[in-house]
Amino acid sequence: MVHGCRFVGKGRVRARVIRQGISRSAVLYRYVAGLPTDGYQWAYGAGAGAGLIPTNDGQTCVFVSTTPERMCGLRRYGVEHAFSELLVQAAPTLRDPVVTATPAGPIRGWGGVPGYLRRCWGAGWALVGDAGYFKDPITTHGMTDAMRDAELFSAEEGTPTYVTRFDGVRVPATDYQPVWVTNLADDVTIEGSAMNGVAQGAEAVRSIVTYIRSLYDDQEFNFAAPYGENGFLEDYTAWVRGEQLGNVVLVTRNAAGQAQRVVANYWPRTTLLLVSRLVGEHFGGTPTASTSPPAPSSDPRYKPGGTRGRPRSAVPGSHSATRAR
Repeated sequence: MVHGCRFVGKGRVRARVIRQGISRSAVLYRYVAGLPTDGYQWAYGAGAGAGLIPTNDGQTCVFVSTTPERMCGLRRYGVEHAFSELLVQAAPTLRDPVVTATPAGPIRGWGGVPGYLRRCWGAGWALVGDAGYFKDPITTHGMTDAMRDAELFSAEEGTPTYVTRFDGVRVPATDYQPVWVTNLADDVTIEGSAMNGVAQGAEAVRSIVTYIRSLYDDQEFNFAAPYGENGFLEDYTAWVRGEQLGNVVLVTRNAAGQAQRVVANYWPRTTLLLVSRLVGEHFGGTPTASTSPPAPSSDPRYKPGGTRGRPRSAVPGSHSATRAR
């Protein structure tokens, strides 16, 4: 469980921002004694805001806010000047009570952060409060949200998501491994939504799948279970060089229970093309080479020098290569 707006996702936690604001507020605040208030007081002026927040030990937090650009200009004449100027503009009646109160500490500043909403959960992790959803601190709901999220999270903790492996064993999603890769039929085939052809043979399929998985910065399995009479379905999200990649894999069994046919559907196209190029460069010139068309030159991730002039066969990424696992 992680909290705090300065959180940066790493390791198994890939908390991508899914909504991003553009506005932010810069704030100056200080604590004073001798300025009693019965509750929050908010005031607004032309391009400025101010307020009083009662705190512990008889102290009151006094804050002023404006745009970062305006705050920067005012602070050139000193932080005390900026604080006083904004307080007068937003709440002129508060100036004298604040000036006569006793400072309980220095003026502190906050440059502001645009609001955002992150994907705030995954297999084995969760974000609470500002780490998952940040909004302007003028709402003063950050700590409330963090405590609420932690309470909700603790109520669900201890009930991990389970999935079923190809061999029928149920495991937590965080412990899942695609064991079907070790149980391939000799003549297994693999194809995908972006393919023009089919790769065949256990060695070829295993080498393609193993290399693609080696490209993943991280991988989270959302679902895995038998599907239909002879099928097995796998749904996961991965990250390749910071880019998100989704995939749904359908594996069909033969009479011996081995993986006979593998069909994969990757998305979005931009990350698919990135993976295609990397795999094409890795396998180019080998017996497993490729059968799908090259990535279009208009795509910024496509590098023509990496794939042109190579023989056609059955690996993702070159002239007619498999672009999915």
